[in-house]
Amino acid sequence: MKQNQHSEHTSDTKKTEFFSVNGQPVEGPWTISALDRGFLYGECAFESMSAFGDCIVNLDKHLSRLEFSCSYLGIDLPWTLERIGIATRSLVAAAGLTRSFVRIYITTGNGWGMPNAPENKPIWYAFVTPPPAGWHETQTRASQIGIALQPTDLGYTRRDPPPKLAAYANAALPLQRARSNGFDDILWINHDREVVETSAANIFFIGRQGDHLEVTTPSGKSGGLEGIMRGWMIELLTATGIRTEISTVQIDELPRFDEAFITSSLRGITPVNRIGRQKLQTSRSGSFFREFERLFHAGTTRSVGSQVDWNTGA
Repeated sequence: MKQNQHSEHTSDTKKTEFFSVNGQPVEGPWTISALDRGFLYGECAFESMSAFGDCIVNLDKHLSRLEFSCSYLGIDLPWTLERIGIATRSLVAAAGLTRSFVRIYITTGNGWGMPNAPENKPIWYAFVTPPPAGWHETQTRASQIGIALQPTDLGYTRRDPPPKLAAYANAALPLQRARSNGFDDILWINHDREVVETSAANIFFIGRQGDHLEVTTPSGKSGGLEGIMRGWMIELLTATGIRTEISTVQIDELPRFDEAFITSSLRGITPVNRIGRQKLQTSRSGSFFREFERLFHAGTTRSVGSQVDWNTGA
């Protein structure tokens, strides 16, 4: 794995991308062993986070889920969560970026063969990078007008929420097809016709039943990852007296919802303006989503300690 040489933020005079192996910063080209079992066999747990200055949003929650994912893979944490957190914060502080993406990967170590040999020792990697070129503009536009999702058959039903593993290959081709059809992302539908999640984000639906405001997000029992940002959004809504229903959502139920939005630790909160042929009212100025968006940004301000723009970090 080599360092991206094409970031719009990279210059000859200031280093803006940082990498460490087992907590030790690496100078020069970024590389991992060709025998790394994350590369060879996909034995890799990971977390993606957003940072503003030296503040990593929801770091402790991400580390707790990382521990769960490692347990799922049978990986003994190479360091305590506290030490991993301290080392990651130090790497973010060294980068000195206004807005950055932070990623932690833990693999089962180096070595051939299935299953993993007991003598292989886990390795953890940390990356701190600015958002990729054009990300600010793309995400700002999506925040204004919304995104379109193409319902896509997942092909099976999983009845427990999965761990966070570095395995997105099954979404790559469907996502490419969706974008060629004029959509921005896919919306996975399991074998029982239940909504699961997008390619890399959770989804919320907003509707009205008479005078009752309904906010619903698919249950992890439909097979979707129970995202950190999803949980945080539920907390923010609950604190203001808005109850979020966590339940199975059938694809045939979607017409009763007027609005929808997705949550992601990198993208934050983004409105959905269309699902398949169904147009939604999420992006209009008086939508409930816009109220939730303000609530989200207020929560970010409290977390970071100052008012920031999620997309630019300004």
